[in-house]
Amino acid sequence: MTINEDIGRFNSEGYVLIRNVFSPQQITAWREVFLTELENQKSRLLVDGILKYQEMRDALETPQLLNAITLLLGKPFVVLPLSSVDHNRFGLYHTDTSGIEMEGLTFHLRDDFNVIEIGIYLQDNDEFGGGLRLVPETHRLPDPYVGLLKKKHATRKAVDSSLVKRTLKTLSRGRLFGWRDREFETVPGEIDIQTKAGDVIIWDVRIVHRASPNKMGREGIPGGKIALFYGCGANNQPTAEYVAHMKKREYGEGSPPRRMPSPHESYRVT
Repeated sequence: MTINEDIGRFNSEGYVLIRNVFSPQQITAWREVFLTELENQKSRLLVDGILKYQEMRDALETPQLLNAITLLLGKPFVVLPLSSVDHNRFGLYHTDTSGIEMEGLTFHLRDDFNVIEIGIYLQDNDEFGGGLRLVPETHRLPDPYVGLLKKKHATRKAVDSSLVKRTLKTLSRGRLFGWRDREFETVPGEIDIQTKAGDVIIWDVRIVHRASPNKMGREGIPGGKIALFYGCGANNQPTAEYVAHMKKREYGEGSPPRRMPSPHESYRVT
């Protein structure tokens, strides 16, 4: 697919796949760098990656990717504070805006809200996972996880307030008084994006998505799954409100000790 066809698909379906952005040699080099760093940090998650790692800045400035982002968001666009390197993390279905709506905020529902997530996967997406599963067109529908998460939180609160229920839940290893909803695991219309190492996926942060699950229970490539994630937005008011919300959630009172970059350190592509 050409880039223009991809961009048209993004508008209608909420995601775009751009193939062969990075060479096999580049992917191999990045895997070595980040596997070493993950081992040194004794972690499966490296946060604030674009501020810490030149490799993440170099990836974002690759002409083919930069052109696609500019076509989607305009110029200049804003690179959001949060970026990460994820290692063998296989989450469940969600949208990236449920928390916003649960707090009563509505800026993500505006027509000019234009915020995307960029995923660079350093391995193929196959039966071992290593990519993205999503439900096309759900970025234009009401968020189903707002109600589901409220229900989940209410259930957990009820269990936590009862010593008997807490004890039984522990003894049964979550089989009693646990909470599970299959809509977090499988959704009608879901598809796996068949990426290869070196491809890039861009998706609307409101789309229903999850990591492609590892069906085999072991690593399919030495070192396992590694993914680089970035958030970017159009240079407008809804993006500014989204950034303010992220700063409060990730760097505010009660958050882990992380330092928000000062204005002169902000990374803005012009």
